[in-house]
Amino acid sequence: LLPPLLLERSFDLILTADTIYSIPNLPILHQIIKHCLNPKGGIALVAAKSHYFGVGGSARAFQRVVEEDGSLKVEQAQSFADGSSNVREIMELTWS
Repeated sequence: LLPPLLLERSFDLILTADTIYSIPNLPILHQIIKHCLNPKGGIALVAAKSHYFGVGGSARAFQRVVEEDGSLKVEQAQSFADGSSNVREIMELTWS
Protein backbone atom coordinates (compact mmCIF):
# COMPACT_ATOMS: atom_id res chain seq x y z
CA LEU A 1 0.00 0.00 0.00
CA LEU A 2 1.15 3.50 -0.78
CA PRO A 3 1.16 6.09 1.99
CA PRO A 4 -1.84 8.47 2.03
CA LEU A 5 0.55 11.31 1.14
CA LEU A 6 0.79 9.83 -2.36
CA LEU A 7 -2.67 10.87 -3.48
CA GLU A 8 -3.89 9.05 -6.53
CA ARG A 9 -3.24 10.90 -9.79
CA SER A 10 -2.69 14.24 -8.09
CA PHE A 11 0.86 15.21 -9.07
CA ASP A 12 1.47 17.43 -12.11
CA LEU A 13 5.23 16.91 -11.96
CA ILE A 14 7.25 13.99 -10.64
CA LEU A 15 11.05 14.19 -10.55
CA THR A 16 13.29 11.24 -9.82
CA ALA A 17 17.01 10.61 -10.27
CA ASP A 18 19.14 7.47 -10.05
CA THR A 19 16.17 5.34 -9.01
CA ILE A 20 16.35 2.69 -11.74
CA TYR A 21 19.59 0.90 -10.85
CA SER A 22 17.81 -2.07 -9.23
CA ILE A 23 16.05 -4.35 -11.72
CA PRO A 24 13.50 -5.69 -9.17
CA ASN A 25 12.45 -2.13 -8.31
CA LEU A 26 11.71 -0.98 -11.87
CA PRO A 27 8.08 -2.19 -11.85
CA ILE A 28 7.59 -0.66 -8.39
CA LEU A 29 8.80 2.77 -9.54
CA HIS A 30 6.60 2.49 -12.62
CA GLN A 31 3.55 1.67 -10.48
CA ILE A 32 4.23 4.61 -8.14
CA ILE A 33 4.47 6.98 -11.10
CA LYS A 34 1.24 5.57 -12.58
CA HIS A 35 -0.51 5.93 -9.22
CA CYS A 36 0.60 9.53 -8.61
CA LEU A 37 0.78 11.18 -12.04
CA ASN A 38 -2.09 13.46 -13.02
CA PRO A 39 -3.57 12.15 -16.31
CA LYS A 40 -4.45 15.71 -17.35
CA GLY A 41 -1.03 16.96 -18.44
CA GLY A 42 1.15 15.41 -15.73
CA ILE A 43 4.81 14.77 -16.53
CA ALA A 44 7.32 12.51 -14.81
CA LEU A 45 11.01 13.11 -15.46
CA VAL A 46 13.33 10.20 -14.69
CA ALA A 47 17.03 11.11 -14.73
CA ALA A 48 19.39 8.16 -14.85
CA LYS A 49 22.55 6.67 -16.24
CA SER A 50 22.17 4.67 -19.42
CA HIS A 51 23.75 1.69 -17.61
CA TYR A 52 24.41 0.96 -13.95
CA PHE A 53 27.48 -1.27 -13.94
CA GLY A 54 27.44 -4.11 -11.44
CA VAL A 55 23.75 -3.84 -10.51
CA GLY A 56 22.00 -4.44 -13.83
CA GLY A 57 19.65 -1.49 -14.11
CA SER A 58 19.50 0.75 -17.17
CA ALA A 59 17.41 3.39 -18.87
CA ARG A 60 16.41 0.84 -21.55
CA ALA A 61 15.29 -1.69 -18.92
CA PHE A 62 13.00 0.90 -17.32
CA GLN A 63 11.74 1.98 -20.74
CA ARG A 64 10.80 -1.65 -21.50
CA VAL A 65 8.82 -1.91 -18.24
CA VAL A 66 6.87 1.24 -19.11
CA GLU A 67 6.27 0.20 -22.74
CA GLU A 68 5.18 -3.34 -21.84
CA ASP A 69 2.46 -1.94 -19.58
CA GLY A 70 1.28 0.55 -22.20
CA SER A 71 -0.44 3.00 -19.84
CA LEU A 72 2.27 5.64 -20.06
CA LYS A 73 4.28 6.95 -22.96
CA VAL A 74 8.05 7.22 -22.43
CA GLU A 75 10.42 9.35 -24.50
CA GLN A 76 14.05 10.29 -24.15
CA ALA A 77 13.90 14.01 -23.38
CA GLN A 78 17.64 14.61 -23.14
CA SER A 79 20.92 12.73 -23.28
CA PHE A 80 24.24 13.88 -21.81
CA ALA A 81 27.51 12.37 -23.02
CA ASP A 82 30.85 13.93 -22.17
CA GLY A 83 32.89 11.19 -23.85
CA SER A 84 34.67 10.13 -20.70
CA SER A 85 31.93 8.82 -18.39
CA ASN A 86 28.62 7.01 -18.47
CA VAL A 87 25.91 8.57 -20.61
CA ARG A 88 23.13 10.17 -18.59
CA GLU A 89 19.55 10.48 -19.77
CA ILE A 90 16.31 12.17 -18.85
CA MET A 91 13.20 10.22 -19.77
CA GLU A 92 9.80 11.90 -19.92
CA LEU A 93 6.71 9.90 -18.99
CA THR A 94 3.19 11.05 -19.78
CA TRP A 95 -0.17 9.31 -20.02
CA SER A 96 -0.78 7.63 -23.39
